[in-house]
Amino acid sequence: MSELENEIAEEMGADNGVPDGIDPETGEIIEQDGESEAPEAAAPPPPTEKEIEARMRALEKQAAKHAAAVEKIMGDDFAMLVPSPVDWTPGFIFNVPGMQPLPEQVAELHAILGDAQSVEYLPATDAEACSKCNALGEVLTGSRKPGQETKLCSTCTGSGWVTKVKPLAPVQQIDYSANSISSTNVVPNQPIAADRFGRPYGHPHYGLDPAQIGV
Repeated sequence: MSELENEIAEEMGADNGVPDGIDPETGEIIEQDGESEAPEAAAPPPPTEKEIEARMRALEKQAAKHAAAVEKIMGDDFAMLVPSPVDWTPGFIFNVPGMQPLPEQVAELHAILGDAQSVEYLPATDAEACSKCNALGEVLTGSRKPGQETKLCSTCTGSGWVTKVKPLAPVQQIDYSANSISSTNVVPNQPIAADRFGRPYGHPHYGLDPAQIGV
């Protein structure tokens, strides 16, 4: 090869003068894969059992501190609070009439629990909400001893509802004066008239047909 051909070969590569990306036999362009993507960052390993236990102990201590702080802030009104049954870490809700969660809060909870489309029940015709406990089934006792703040409602025995009592029909007043016989029309000691055959009252055949008795 001449010096010029050697220079061209060097510039075109060492594959018999065929540039990179060209098939040496067919001359077609070979599609090359793009640059390899950078490896993804490795996911962090899951927490160990010891780490989980340590977290739970820390949450329990924090919950106790929170409960003590809430009790200090609320004072005597702390008896109106009960632990929230839906909080993962302890929280509190009011358990007194008129201070229950708002309807939109209850609806949001239903949505979280996957029960957004709750069944619409029809109201009972023979039952009604117990007014003595606001249909909660429990009433406040006034006790500050833990676990004794409320008790079952004695009116509904804890069910929250009572049997609906139908009102009695009004008693009708009967006026007997219109049907009463005036004393002026009554003649005392009035003799009873004779029967149709002329026999006086008291006759042994009074009222009988003479053909039946042969008289």
